[in-house]
Amino acid sequence: HYRHSPPSPRFTSNTSKLTMAPPQISAATDLFNTSFAPSSELISTFAPARVNLIGEHTDYTSGSVLPLAIDNLGTALVGTGAIAPASTSPTLKVTSASFPSDGIITVPLNPIPSPTNDYPSWVNYVLAPVVPFLKNLAPQNSSLSLTFALTSDIPLGGGLSSSASLMVCITKFL
Repeated sequence: HYRHSPPSPRFTSNTSKLTMAPPQISAATDLFNTSFAPSSELISTFAPARVNLIGEHTDYTSGSVLPLAIDNLGTALVGTGAIAPASTSPTLKVTSASFPSDGIITVPLNPIPSPTNDYPSWVNYVLAPVVPFLKNLAPQNSSLSLTFALTSDIPLGGGLSSSASLMVCITKFL
């Protein structure tokens, strides 16, 4: 996670190497601030694109794979989140620079949503990592309220795992 006003240098917790926030985070921050009320509590995450040098679609059949991250392409998420009582009306509010005509999508999170055609198809990729998290909160009578702005420079459908990058970003955020 990056907790800052991007882009700013950060020391990683597990190395002494100075790292810079990816430029996609700055774009996601701008999108968040123009789409939602600005917040001083923004959390940002980044996940790179990926290409399989060896083993496209063989990993789930016990085949060998050699995936490689492409650090200069990726997906960034900037947002806010809070655990809320399930008795409230928790929502996911999300906007994506890749789908500007969709605007802000609001998904009620209580009851826990299922994949649906009620929203643009890309929203199901956003919900995929959120739903298991919600199911883990349900026994505590809790839910989530989430607000996300997403940017990506990974070509959609280009074989660079844009959907995986999106879901890794969201999982890192949670």
